[in-house]
Amino acid sequence: MTATLSQIDSLLGKLIESQYFLEWLDESNRAFYTNLLYTLCCSKTATPEELEPLGEETAKHHLTIYQLLAVLHKLTPLLDEQQKTALQDRLQKFSKGFIKIVIRISFTPTHLAHHPADNFYNLDEQRLLSAHEDWRQTLFAELDTDDPVQWMNEHIDRCPVLQWLKENRPFTHPDSEQLAAHIYREDIAIHQLGLSLMRSYQKADYYGALLMIMELFSRSYFLQGLIRQLLNNERRISFFIDPLTGLYNRLRLLDDLKTETFTAQYHTLLLINVRHMKEINALYGVDTGDKLLQQLAHVLRKTLKREHLYRLYSDEFIIPLRQDEDPAALLKNLQQDIRATSQKNIVLLGSYGTLVKSSLGALILGMQFNKQQLTTLINADTLPSEALEKTSRNLELEDALYQALAEDRIVPWFQPILNLHTSQLEHYEALMRVVDENGTIIHSPSEFLPVLKSLDIYHEATLSIIHKTFQLMEQVPGHFSINLSTRDIENTKTADQILAYLQNRPDLCQRLTIELLESEAINDYSRTLLFINRLKLLNVRIALDDFGSGYSNFNYLFEMPLDIIKVDGSLITALENPTKKTIVKAILFIAQQLNLKTIAEFVRDEQTLEQVRALGFDYAQGYAVSNPRPAQALIANAAS
Repeated sequence: MTATLSQIDSLLGKLIESQYFLEWLDESNRAFYTNLLYTLCCSKTATPEELEPLGEETAKHHLTIYQLLAVLHKLTPLLDEQQKTALQDRLQKFSKGFIKIVIRISFTPTHLAHHPADNFYNLDEQRLLSAHEDWRQTLFAELDTDDPVQWMNEHIDRCPVLQWLKENRPFTHPDSEQLAAHIYREDIAIHQLGLSLMRSYQKADYYGALLMIMELFSRSYFLQGLIRQLLNNERRISFFIDPLTGLYNRLRLLDDLKTETFTAQYHTLLLINVRHMKEINALYGVDTGDKLLQQLAHVLRKTLKREHLYRLYSDEFIIPLRQDEDPAALLKNLQQDIRATSQKNIVLLGSYGTLVKSSLGALILGMQFNKQQLTTLINADTLPSEALEKTSRNLELEDALYQALAEDRIVPWFQPILNLHTSQLEHYEALMRVVDENGTIIHSPSEFLPVLKSLDIYHEATLSIIHKTFQLMEQVPGHFSINLSTRDIENTKTADQILAYLQNRPDLCQRLTIELLESEAINDYSRTLLFINRLKLLNVRIALDDFGSGYSNFNYLFEMPLDIIKVDGSLITALENPTKKTIVKAILFIAQQLNLKTIAEFVRDEQTLEQVRALGFDYAQGYAVSNPRPAQALIANAAS
């Protein structure tokens, strides 16, 4: 049987009528596909020169090679042997043109488009997916070179995905090792497929190469899914694992305390604390303090040889004890072991209580009594009830913050900043808030921020606020500012993730201000200055927040590459005081001489607004300008 143009058109009409290929074949493109199939199978005048452009045109119609093969499968019974032979020959040149468009489309990055809208910016995920896509794009670019096979052989041993697996094993989640093995096999298979693709292309087997390219895309997306699943598993389990020490964290302890297995196995909880940990951090640096905590965790594992060990937060650890274990003897042994391990003269404090009588609040309160009375061990079961109630309230807030972060309820609200020269709202400051399931604020910043800063989830909460602010900036025009404490800057993970994101988004950098909290002492000045200078190279503006309070230091104005000074609310709310007003005038004079913009904070009423305008401030912020608003309000305003 010999297929004709009318038969092909009739076949497509039946397929359209039966909705066999509903998603991509309909009356609007019937004529194109009729001519395509006729040219490939039946035309006696089709030349190699027109087949390659036809392949390009078909790819631009977003027809996949698999969809084309599905139609050809329906058409094959209508073809005679000569037409079948012609089809096989013509598919080669056609496929070469198809490959050109497929490769061109592939050079549009997909890793950001497919990035899940989670709370935290995952640097490993971005690096791995970017590296894999860079490899795939280089593979396509090398197809027309003299010896692409040599390039492939040189790059297999340096595969970034395989290197990452090697560097990060062992993993924590129970499913991660199996996933890692799957990723390893899939990545090797992709490299082998790429090698076969190159060989086919060099031999002018374009049809075979095209099939391999489509398979390569399929496997690449599958590999990306495996990588995300592994990283998400590791991140989920990190809610129960302390990242610094590898011990269980507070959330896991609270869960374990609810289980009958745990309460049947253990009788007493011992809370231990490193005396003078703040002083150790200040004298030797945070990195030294972290190493000390890691050494202590190692000693706990080695000495106690048990699964249930917990880092509560900061320098406090929980050890569950069986009924026959003596807290005093155990604390003494740990003290000896940690001193043998560390070069520092470490003193451990202990607070213990029975599971039946004492709560975590009691243990923490006992530790406070230790520090006040300069004792090393106390029985928390004997503490007064009034003090316990206050400590319990703080612990309830801590639990609420852990839960809020896990449920994505620590969010930024945005307070507008008024340009006093133009009377326009041009800036928004991101402020951390805790909300309930309905988006209503449930804790004031003055209530929850001091507690949050004492917890091990503080940096995760900070990254969540930063990531959400960056997401909003993609939807809402204007300038935005984000607060960073010295703890944020001195935390390598936080600082690196901020810089990694901004290096890829120069458009956002020009609309971003980083506010440094001047009310906090800078422990590592050189690190802070390096971070600020790297931000300045990206065209990010730097503001010094709360100037005039706390650790006020005029040297910062001369040593740091600042753009803005935000004068502290304690001065703005006291402008009726002649002394305070004189101080504000002095700050404004210095700012003007240094060519720095100024923002008045805590502008609560119209009278204060007119005062700061008359004094010469550039911007004003406070309830007289606007209350903080949720992100949805800014999005709705931008859309209107």
